Amino acid sequence: MSRGGYSGAVGGGCRRGGAGGGDAGVASAVAADPGGEVTFSENAARLAGFAGAVLGWAPEVFWRATPAELAGVVGALVGDVQTPPDASTIAWLRGAFPDG
Repeated sequence: MSRGGYSGAVGGGCRRGGAGGGDAGVASAVAADPGGEVTFSENAARLAGFAGAVLGWAPEVFWRATPAELAGVVGALVGDVQTPPDASTIAWLRGAFPDG
């Protein structure tokens, strides 16, 4: 854990501005008051509501999901997910890096 508390792909730090990881795109999709401090429980409640309202997830589905899984789904909805490489790109990579 980082000094700021919770460090996950979805929530960022335990309090806004704390040290920690996080996916700014996902966090901004469900951001609260930009000037206030947001606790982990407030972030969790906001994300649970988002997951229920937008994704149709029941609470037990939300709580079983990892932050990375939720970030992946939300990223796909908001367009933050990169498209996978096509066949020609993979062929080029194989030629450029033949060791693996």
